[in-house]
Amino acid sequence: MDLNTVLLGVYVLLVGAGLWLLLTRRLPVLFALAFLSAVAYSFPLFMGFAMYPGRGGTFTPTSLIPKAYVVNSAILAAILLAGSCAREQMSAKRRRWRLQGTHLAGWSAMILSLALLAYGVVSAGSDLFSEDKLVVLKATGRGYSLAMVAAFVAVAFAIEMRSRIVLVLALTVLAFDLYIGFRAWTVMAIAVAAVLYLSSGEARREGPRRVNRTLVATLAVLALGVFFYKGIFPNIKAGEFDVAWAKLQDPEFYLASVIIGEPFIVQGVLNEVLLTDYSVSGEHLLNVFLLLLIYTPELGFNVRYFNDYFQEDLFPGTSEFMGMGNNFWAEALSVGGVGGLVMYLGLFIAGLYFATKLLASESRVVRATAASVAVPWAFYIHRNELIVHLSYERQIILVVVSAILGSMLLSEIANALKRSIVPVDSKEPPRAGA
Repeated sequence: MDLNTVLLGVYVLLVGAGLWLLLTRRLPVLFALAFLSAVAYSFPLFMGFAMYPGRGGTFTPTSLIPKAYVVNSAILAAILLAGSCAREQMSAKRRRWRLQGTHLAGWSAMILSLALLAYGVVSAGSDLFSEDKLVVLKATGRGYSLAMVAAFVAVAFAIEMRSRIVLVLALTVLAFDLYIGFRAWTVMAIAVAAVLYLSSGEARREGPRRVNRTLVATLAVLALGVFFYKGIFPNIKAGEFDVAWAKLQDPEFYLASVIIGEPFIVQGVLNEVLLTDYSVSGEHLLNVFLLLLIYTPELGFNVRYFNDYFQEDLFPGTSEFMGMGNNFWAEALSVGGVGGLVMYLGLFIAGLYFATKLLASESRVVRATAASVAVPWAFYIHRNELIVHLSYERQIILVVVSAILGSMLLSEIANALKRSIVPVDSKEPPRAGA
């Protein structure tokens, strides 16, 4: 029995333990999401190989080394251990935060999303509807990107504020984004719906055996559908519906979609970093201070990311035809070795713990805000690098703050209008003894 087989056995045991904790509701919902995402992005460990991109759009399967199993197992173990320790937050007394005039935050985010979407579509022009995703990526600017962030935030607020109209509008915008060829915000909207339901007082009272399994299963099926949509979206955009339908009927299509999917590329990055003992100075992390600014390229700052180093160093020539998914943990190891991995894990778990406490609030606006910020942190961070992910979080926070302030403004305008139309002679007569 070789070392990889033994390490795979350890990894499988951790996955089994995590599933037991998840199904028995012994993990706070954000830790459960982080666990599921970690398993999804480390799925290649079950297969024993990752995919290395090459010149001309080719992919080469490459065996995973033992260190890849060790690192991924350590990540799972840390999430499960920290989640078990944070379980008390699930039963903690729910805090009530009062912030007046925030009941229209969903509408405010939706209006912002529609305005930015209109600007983004006009700016991008016909390139937005190209079947070539690289063309689409170049065409979409900040306006379009922020429109999708606002739609995602609107979903969270619509669910908490029980606003069906806003929810339908936000999902329509995200469906357009999916049609264009992007999946991230749609998947995270599905995740935020699951998080808000499973962390709600209703789900907590029902217990693990009475949770609405139909709703959870539906959300899971939708997430899988969005994953496989990547392989047919060029055909959908080209109007080749017969070709798309033929692909969906072919079992090899699903296998190919998995094999060249993000998890196999992301694990390829980690595998090569470990194999070559790749390291960077960490100078790019100083860009964290630039997150305090907006439009940094226009201000003359040359922002460099981890991807700018590793892709050309480890996979030369690939940047000409594709952008690669990052690996948060590969960056940690490249910057500081085992110490870097421990620091990144500490930062990741601290974020999950703090957000878990906020989700225990009775305030709808606090819960929607916490879910909007924490779901990408728990779910999407495994395939990102630190600065890029923090820039996403900055966008979400800016949209959330704008939505709350916009809601307060709309609320004040509505109250002013109500006061202005009340007739002067409609005042109640003074009460006796007043």
